[in-house]
Amino acid sequence: MSLRFSVFFGIGESQLETDLEDIIDSQTNPTIAPLAADGEVTLRLTAKHADQDETKRLLEEAEAKIMDRVGEYFYGYDDTSLVGELVKACREKGLSLSAAESFTGGLFSEGITNISGVSSFFKGSVVCYTNEMKNSVVGVSEQTLRHHGAVSAECAKELAAGIKSVSGSDIGISFTGVAGPDSQEGHPPGKVFIGIAITGKQVLSFEFIFAGTRSGIRKRSAKYGSYLLLKELENE
Repeated sequence: MSLRFSVFFGIGESQLETDLEDIIDSQTNPTIAPLAADGEVTLRLTAKHADQDETKRLLEEAEAKIMDRVGEYFYGYDDTSLVGELVKACREKGLSLSAAESFTGGLFSEGITNISGVSSFFKGSVVCYTNEMKNSVVGVSEQTLRHHGAVSAECAKELAAGIKSVSGSDIGISFTGVAGPDSQEGHPPGKVFIGIAITGKQVLSFEFIFAGTRSGIRKRSAKYGSYLLLKELENE
């Protein structure tokens, strides 16, 4: 018997099961079982055959069908994590990273620094919770804060580009949004913008509406930051 665990993010367990329903229902060897935990979904593929080469072929054939449907959400195998894969990608590509965090309060950076040896590429982060800090430390313009607000695509982009410039890193990532429980600048709890600035590429901003508690929104945002950046680096 041989096992393979494929890990996905950005797609819920129910949606993944719906997208793969016919494959899961018709598959007898290998069998496919979805396992959900903490916003991620793992597919456990179990193949049985006396010949190890045939076992491998069965696993690869089933996995090819799965990736054809939901491959865009895949990020790793077996005992891995989004942060672990991001750290691996930065190391392999020789790219330095820095972060500007507002409402996430350093959660993204904590995840990175929980892994040993990241000082080789992670230059650091700024928790710029107030508009004054966003402006004076990271360089978000007063005009942007006045006309677009701190919770905006424009602010997310300037935060990402600003921390990249201030730190001298290859990559800057930013988080700005409303964790709740109250609204802010007319935005409801769960409204989030994540900015990514990579040397030689256009500065990007991604907008989300997350449901859940204040803690849940912050944690989910930090995870999405890792996922988005990992996907961007796949094209580097």
